[in-house]
Amino acid sequence: MEIYNYENFGNLYTTGQNDFFVKKKYIKQLKSNNYIIGIRNLLDNDMKSFSSKTIALLAIRHTPRRFESVLDETLVLKNNIQEVSRLSSFQKAFFEKMEIEKSLARQIRLAVEEAVVNVIEYAYPAGVEGNVEVRMQTDGRRLRVVIVDSGVPFDPTQKEGIDTSLTAEERQVGGLGIHLLREIMDSVNYEYINGRNTLTLIKKTKE
Repeated sequence: MEIYNYENFGNLYTTGQNDFFVKKKYIKQLKSNNYIIGIRNLLDNDMKSFSSKTIALLAIRHTPRRFESVLDETLVLKNNIQEVSRLSSFQKAFFEKMEIEKSLARQIRLAVEEAVVNVIEYAYPAGVEGNVEVRMQTDGRRLRVVIVDSGVPFDPTQKEGIDTSLTAEERQVGGLGIHLLREIMDSVNYEYINGRNTLTLIKKTKE
């Protein structure tokens, strides 16, 4: 990641490790879900520390590591809850090829099934048949799961997290699925591309 500070129209320079803008909190945000919003909020707070006479421009260039798959498989499901058994078998076979820990595999399977079931139950209007595409990829260190459907546009990442300290009676209906995704996966990203919902989940599986 490169961070540039252009202040009072002086010289453009790349900040050092101890300079104002390069802090661990910015690096941490880049590794989080919805990092663009997180960095924007950090900048809003830090900019308040400048004097009113200061003119500053900040530019951040972040180039994510390229994902080169060594294993790449896709399963297409109907929007029928009975299809979940096919998804389960698909994931189990994929994780066996990856040779990852069974406990980690179970956690990931749970997260992916929650996401897919949500699509099956809510993406398409009642009585309308549709597909759910589940693509699983690994580069040997990370797992990437891409879930795509052509249903009603919906961004699950914008749903507020649930308060797990509340009792079942006090808690609002829904939200547990996205809560599980955020808890289990390292990255959860939504895009609406060419009329299709695209949810991308990433999990580090090996050091």
